[in-house]
Amino acid sequence: MVKERKKSGIKNNCKAPLCFCWHGNQSSDHVPKSCPACEKRKKHSNEFHKCIKQEVELSSGYTAETVSTFTEDLEKESSPKAKAATNKKHKRYKFENLSRFLKSESKILCNEPQKIIFPQLLKNEKYFHTLVNKGNLEKVDKFLKNTSNFNVNCTDFQGQTPLIIAIKNNNLEMVRLLLQQDNITIADAILHAVKVGNVEILQLVLDHINTTNCRIEFMDAPSFEFPPYITPLVLAAEMGNFKIVSLLLERGHFIPRPHKPQCFCKAECMRIFKSEDPVTVANSKLHVYSALSNPVYICQMANDPILAAFKLSKELKTAGLMDMVNKVKYYKLAKDVRVFAAQLAALCYNKEEVEVILKEQNESERKTTSYTKLKKAILYKQKEFISSPNIQYKVEELWSGRWYTWKTYSKPLKLFIIFGRVFCLPFIFLSHCCFPTSHWSNFHATPINRFINYLSSYFVFLVFVTLHFYTGKRDVDKDWQFYAYEPYLMWFTFTSMLSNFLLWYRQGRNYFKFYLNRYCMAVDALFLITSVFWLMSISSHFSMNNLVENNQNFFYPKQLAENLFGIAAILAYIKLIMFCQMEYHLGLVLLQEYSIHTILNCSQLKLKKKMEKAHLFHPLKHSRRWKRAFCKMKRTKNYPVL
Repeated sequence: MVKERKKSGIKNNCKAPLCFCWHGNQSSDHVPKSCPACEKRKKHSNEFHKCIKQEVELSSGYTAETVSTFTEDLEKESSPKAKAATNKKHKRYKFENLSRFLKSESKILCNEPQKIIFPQLLKNEKYFHTLVNKGNLEKVDKFLKNTSNFNVNCTDFQGQTPLIIAIKNNNLEMVRLLLQQDNITIADAILHAVKVGNVEILQLVLDHINTTNCRIEFMDAPSFEFPPYITPLVLAAEMGNFKIVSLLLERGHFIPRPHKPQCFCKAECMRIFKSEDPVTVANSKLHVYSALSNPVYICQMANDPILAAFKLSKELKTAGLMDMVNKVKYYKLAKDVRVFAAQLAALCYNKEEVEVILKEQNESERKTTSYTKLKKAILYKQKEFISSPNIQYKVEELWSGRWYTWKTYSKPLKLFIIFGRVFCLPFIFLSHCCFPTSHWSNFHATPINRFINYLSSYFVFLVFVTLHFYTGKRDVDKDWQFYAYEPYLMWFTFTSMLSNFLLWYRQGRNYFKFYLNRYCMAVDALFLITSVFWLMSISSHFSMNNLVENNQNFFYPKQLAENLFGIAAILAYIKLIMFCQMEYHLGLVLLQEYSIHTILNCSQLKLKKKMEKAHLFHPLKHSRRWKRAFCKMKRTKNYPVL
């Protein structure tokens, strides 16, 4: 069609490219001009290129030269030789670097889905990236000197600048050469230097920032690889690099500690929950706690690393309960912190070092032997710390004192000592009252002797409780009278309640954090209320005679006392199970190691092995035989013995 028009003498007098309007022959005096359609198309094309420049500059921060080359590529691809996809309604051009489609009027369609614009390097920029990656220092220096107005911050499709490539390659001289350029930008180079772990490169980058603008060091930089909540100190602490963490702490970096997991303050926590993305908030808090729980950061920031580990493990466990999605990760961090505290205790070589660890800093100057750190370890449930060998030796020394032969006794002999201590209790009481500083009093003041004294007196208490059920009913006239052992029950209940109140006064709120203390307080309260009702029955005996004669039975304190006494007696017997914790073979140490679930699994495995030996079970071949044998065992109730 075009050739036919050229043969007929028709010329294209329009200077605009992509002009599809044709005019006839004109005189030589006529100056060729663009037609209105071509002028309109050219105007829209210029507007499109301006929009593309603004979008690219705002989104990826390219320089004007890169944007101009980008628009030149668009012009080349918009030539008639480019491939075009046509529709019935609209004519659309598809470009490789274009992020939007064009209508027939060359306008940007806002309703179309956006595409990601990947930066593309020019030939000289690709060559420069290759030189930096190879580490050719001489050629890079020569290239920068010979090339004027070169963009040193050119970015590839991975978001890497030449400076980041040199940092990842651990090329110190290349980093020094690139930092000498005037228009160099740091961006997220600090994070990459921290990730590499090269202290010299990080020091070089930080010194360059101080010479240009020291505020950039503490500001968030856009990064392709790291999220915005990852700071240099958080990254260094997560990686556990001791030198980099100390360097950043010396330069004033810090990790802002988040509020407690159960905090919902309006000033910060509620504002964050309402305004920010919950995924970002959860991930940022997890990364911050991961940095705070690293041993490198704890040792450099805390004056007392062991106590800081105790508190942090409890906080991490609470955070895991609040964030159920990341519960496993928080629990793992809490366990790592507890193991770190136990590892610190394992570094002690003698008794004096263990005592320094177990005491507070202000207690080392005193003469008291109150091991506050050990009490806090029990309060924060630090099993790994308490079960470490060095701490166990100290606990055993504190428990038995100078009674070294106690652990060599056999079990029958230990039981004989416990039951025989019943007859020695009056003499021990008199020695403490009359001679408190004697050798006999000091010997019985050790924790193991005090526990034996309490255990023997508690056995006597249970004997009297049992006698109360087997003495039979009293006569109606003698219902107000007491047996000889009932005053002892009242006295034991009163003294036990008094000792619990003294412990509550000393420990404060921490007293009720242990379930055993709460249980003992409840049992003593029931026995105390029972004693009160017994006393009320005595005082109201003579005044109630007239009411009994008139059959006006509205209040019987003796019956209430008996009912409460039965409940309290059952709870008192259950308390014996708690004393079994002191025995190794019956205590919680063995029950935690071999739980009920493990025991059931072992029994199932034994049953399976018995069946395999009897040729009754096979997963594929003998399934029918297994069913028949199981039905037979079920009918006859003749199961194999484990």
